[in-house]
Amino acid sequence: LLDLSLRNNMLSARIERSQIELVLPDLASFEDALADNKTFELKGLPEDAKLPEDKAEAQTYLQGEAERMFRKHALLCLSGGRLPVPRRVQKLYRDARRDLEELGSNTLYVAVGFLRWKRPAEKEASHLAPLLLVPVSLSRTQQGYRLRSAEGESRINLTLLELLRQEFDVSMPELEGELPHDEHGLDFRRILEIVRAAIGKFTEWQVEERCSLGIFSFAKYL
Repeated sequence: LLDLSLRNNMLSARIERSQIELVLPDLASFEDALADNKTFELKGLPEDAKLPEDKAEAQTYLQGEAERMFRKHALLCLSGGRLPVPRRVQKLYRDARRDLEELGSNTLYVAVGFLRWKRPAEKEASHLAPLLLVPVSLSRTQQGYRLRSAEGESRINLTLLELLRQEFDVSMPELEGELPHDEHGLDFRRILEIVRAAIGKFTEWQVEERCSLGIFSFAKYL
């Protein structure tokens, strides 16, 4: 049986604790770039950067930095918790290499798009579940690390689809077989449209167009 508990980061991803958030000007363009085998340098904010205290102004500043970096084939990375960006990336690099050596499979993915959901009994708590997972790899350079797509297919989060089917009577047959495609590969915009339409009756749920880099396992069973 699939693990449908909140211990499974396929249903409750803790981005701030164990992943790197990637700030991007456009998620679909990034997914297309990975499909086209583009590579990106991972970079944190400049050391002398000062985020505005106002939340909206800070978001505008981050988007501006992200757009500037993206044009130069770099990704703006944010790291919550205790580890700064360089050490968090290094940890993900080492964890992914260990899993590849010990398990024989890649566990490093970019999660593109998230569903914020909650169970009826949970009055305040909500959870973030990744929607699309794109296999990637990290390589060391003199400047730090570069990210590119890895072997394997991008996958929809089937664990999430099973949870929605079992607990909320929500099904998305368009995402259970071959996923929608465009000229670059997967049609990410269409995937988001399908999810938004399927969850429309849950007023407290929402699809968030955000992105993270982390370790994800497709073999989480009870």
